[in-house]
Amino acid sequence: MIANAYYYFKNAIAPDVCNKIIQLGHESKVKKSLTSSEANNDVTVKARDSLDGGLEQTWIYDLLYPYLHEANSKAVWNFDVDWSETLQFTIYKPGGYYHWHRDAGLDATYAYENRGENFNGKIRKISMTLLLNDPKEFKGGDLEFDYGRNDFGKNEDTIEICKEARGQGTLIFFPSFINHRVTPVKKGTRYSLVMWTMGKPFR
Repeated sequence: MIANAYYYFKNAIAPDVCNKIIQLGHESKVKKSLTSSEANNDVTVKARDSLDGGLEQTWIYDLLYPYLHEANSKAVWNFDVDWSETLQFTIYKPGGYYHWHRDAGLDATYAYENRGENFNGKIRKISMTLLLNDPKEFKGGDLEFDYGRNDFGKNEDTIEICKEARGQGTLIFFPSFINHRVTPVKKGTRYSLVMWTMGKPFR
């Protein structure tokens, strides 16, 4: 197990900036969220219930990258990364959730191909989530980690609620190979921004 499963910056992004991102998110082409397996009709169990849209504004990346590099260093991951995918603005309405999953694996099996020079041969290494709205506006929707490797929530002793993720403007960075989920939203709407940063497969 790595020394630091996640690294956070409490209330790092100001509320007015969070609200601006929410506005931009609503202006994007928001659609029903699908995993790659769901998009290919390869699953029988629904993995998530949410809406999402893509954001690519340079100023948002410029805002997030200093925190990304600081987390990569201070968490002592020191992963070799060089590119981030389109930012994902996500809406979890009442009942919305995302079951246990990893954003990437550890080896080249998960490497992107045929998507251009910034993607080919790379895997997701560092994931980030940013809570955009006031947690008083919703109930549930907790970010949880499962450190049981292949347990995927089967052993409660390996599960940790990421309480820091409950703060508006708080950034959570974690290795993309760690199992995690968003528990069902019980009331209200949860808005978040997700970023996946990539690099060559681990050696």
